[in-house]
Amino acid sequence: SFPTRHSSDLLEREEIRNLRNFRHHIMTTRFQHCLNVSYYNYKLCKALRLDAESAARAGLLHDLYFYDTKEYTRSSPAVRHSKHHPEIALQNAEKLLELNQKEIGYRYAAQTGKKYQDLNLLILHLGGGISVTAHDHGRMIDSNDIIEGEGPMTPTRAGTLPTLPLARLCYSEDYPTFMDLMLKLIKKGGLMAHLGTDDVREVEKMIADGDEYAGMVLDTMVYQIAKTAGEMAVALKGRVDQIIYTGGIAKGSYVTDKLDEYLGWIAPSTKIPGEFEMEALAAGCLRVLSGEEEAKEYTGVDVWTGFDYLAGYDKHVGQ
Repeated sequence: SFPTRHSSDLLEREEIRNLRNFRHHIMTTRFQHCLNVSYYNYKLCKALRLDAESAARAGLLHDLYFYDTKEYTRSSPAVRHSKHHPEIALQNAEKLLELNQKEIGYRYAAQTGKKYQDLNLLILHLGGGISVTAHDHGRMIDSNDIIEGEGPMTPTRAGTLPTLPLARLCYSEDYPTFMDLMLKLIKKGGLMAHLGTDDVREVEKMIADGDEYAGMVLDTMVYQIAKTAGEMAVALKGRVDQIIYTGGIAKGSYVTDKLDEYLGWIAPSTKIPGEFEMEALAAGCLRVLSGEEEAKEYTGVDVWTGFDYLAGYDKHVGQ
């Protein structure tokens, strides 16, 4: 039978349930489509003796994007939905699961002979999206919301913007639909908007060839990343054992060396470049099987407590 028990945590997530609001392939919803793909992934991989449970989870996440396909195509005919929606789904899934962040924490702890649960870490994932997360003794207690556009500018994203100029853009003729503006902010912003590329290696080559503007733009991105890391250091009350750089950009040295100039006073740094989402899934299973961790059951019960005073807040809004 289809193992909903292995995907129950995903099925309970509001983001997954919201896929019911989008029509998909004419006759169904995006949620039902993802559920169908998940089911057939599981059945096929089970028959082939492959990792059926991971395949089922991947099926639920493969179309995790939150816009109407027809509106996307109508508002931006030059931009191919078929080309970009897998990238957007991957970014949303990464934010939903935060797999790479946890895996990097565990890897650093193993490399240093320590336990992840004994460390305070600042982990900077440097890729097309940039997330800076405070890890407090095994818990991720704060991070910039990369899906909603919060945080530093990135190779493709504008990052946090001042409120009033953004409001003017919303009412400008340059961006007649929500989709037009969204694409500018999350797909055509950042380095892409200024330099026409989202490849940091190409930008570094521009700088090496004497392009001062490219240097200013990339240095601005680094500065904004560093400021975000400073905010997360505050979340840890200044007690940071290590700063870790990961993601594709961490394979180079230009960005991480300049970040060290800003952040060296907070804690020493380590580079663990690359992305390890699939390894993170496997490592989590191994920790449970070896008895290092207990399996957690998602019940759907709200774990946030101590906010009873907010129950009647809505009625006061606008008064």
